[in-house]
Amino acid sequence: MESLERTFVTEGGIKERMHAARTGYRRQQDQRLADLERAVPALQQQLVQAQAEAAEWKAKYEDLKQRALSSYNRQQAEIERLKKESK
Repeated sequence: MESLERTFVTEGGIKERMHAARTGYRRQQDQRLADLERAVPALQQQLVQAQAEAAEWKAKYEDLKQRALSSYNRQQAEIERLKKESK
């Protein structure tokens, strides 16, 4: 009996322990949410930087593609001209 009394006095009854467990869980969830909310601006900034970098790479790719296509077309024209001259 004394052991049960000591446990009740130090830890409380079942309702108190259930309340402590619920509030502890809620505090953890609130802390996790606050941490995530603090991380959002940094992640948004990283996203903006990544999008800008991707746009830059895309522009460079398109430029390279156009230059390669132009060079290919010039070479084809030169080949056709040389074929006609050799006939």
